[in-house]
Amino acid sequence: PPSIYESNLITYHLLPYIEKTVIIHFASRGDESTLPRMLDTVYLTGSELVVVSPPLHKRLVEKLHGFKTIIVPGDLDYVIASSMLALKAGFSQSLKTSGRSDKRVSRLSVEVDDISIVARDLYEHYRDKILQAIDKLMKTETIVVAYTPTMEAPAWLLEQICTGMLGKKTPVYPVSALAERISSGELIVLFSTMVEEDSLREIRFKSLQRGSQLVEFNINTDPATAQIYGLMIAKYLEAYLETQGITQRLQSLGPGHFSHQSG
Repeated sequence: PPSIYESNLITYHLLPYIEKTVIIHFASRGDESTLPRMLDTVYLTGSELVVVSPPLHKRLVEKLHGFKTIIVPGDLDYVIASSMLALKAGFSQSLKTSGRSDKRVSRLSVEVDDISIVARDLYEHYRDKILQAIDKLMKTETIVVAYTPTMEAPAWLLEQICTGMLGKKTPVYPVSALAERISSGELIVLFSTMVEEDSLREIRFKSLQRGSQLVEFNINTDPATAQIYGLMIAKYLEAYLETQGITQRLQSLGPGHFSHQSG
């Protein structure tokens, strides 16, 4: 089965000591230093590499010549688009490995292909919860993000959003490590799925008991696609926070600023 590793670990500690293999590398902005070293190691060891990446610097694009590359256009959200590519690759491999038609995989593959329709329904379903979360994120100093095992990616994306846009240090915990850390007054944003419902009872009880605020995004879908929807919710939160930030900056300028500018 496929294994997941951090890029530097593959470059320095795995590739030089294993037989030829196939690597799918999901690059990110800021990979300008790590990606070239991986390319050199892959070339020397004879492994096969597929790079999925946002638009890169021309120097890196030239260095990728000869390698299989999938460049996600800049007008698409890279996190969601690359996650969908990973899902599609996983579905394809599953069908190839099983050697037979799999109804669940076929259904999920169609679901990912129609993701724009699902996205609209998702927003309508969670709109009130998203607005509730935005209000609390803006007003609460202590924010904690928690996740069940299938929802780690949305939790870390929200951590980046809270740290970058709100300037608030935001610890991230798996649900299994959260119960004893709950404290009064803090905001807990919890990403989970319906199939993991049983693991949430203690969190809900202790949150109520200790006076913390709990906002849950409980995704009622197949666990294989749940992270995609969680990532979309995190991106909706980011868009709302950006809008709120612009509104607040305009309000802070006051009407006199604009009348002065126009004069």
